[in-house]
Amino acid sequence: MTDRRIEQIRERLEAATPGPGPWVGEVKSGAQDDVVRPTFTASDVELIANAPADIAYLLERVEGSAMGWNAIRRWAAENVGWTSDSEDGPHEAIAQALIAERERAERLRAFVSIYARMGFEAAEALAADDAARGEG
Repeated sequence: MTDRRIEQIRERLEAATPGPGPWVGEVKSGAQDDVVRPTFTASDVELIANAPADIAYLLERVEGSAMGWNAIRRWAAENVGWTSDSEDGPHEAIAQALIAERERAERLRAFVSIYARMGFEAAEALAADDAARGEG
């Protein structure tokens, strides 16, 4: 999904005059009559006029991304044991935890399937045995 505001900022930037600035004329040493006057295109004016709002918007996006990244790092540290000195980033630790959980779920599904095929009597006997050993 593309952010339309980012597209508009990029379009304004690309349409503006490239380079250090649209300056015409030169200042002569000691001459008071010569003034350097910029000649801006309509695209330059639009870029300049929108710059404060565009910069504020982009800063919000950057801060939001940083907050999201920090939340991912915190979650990975709290839930899957990732640390900042880990060789891999938190995304790798989260992926490994998800793979391990999927494998555990598959083993549990297989066990439940076997357990269900044993029939009610066998299930009851296993539950009683677990209870007797203090595991149930």
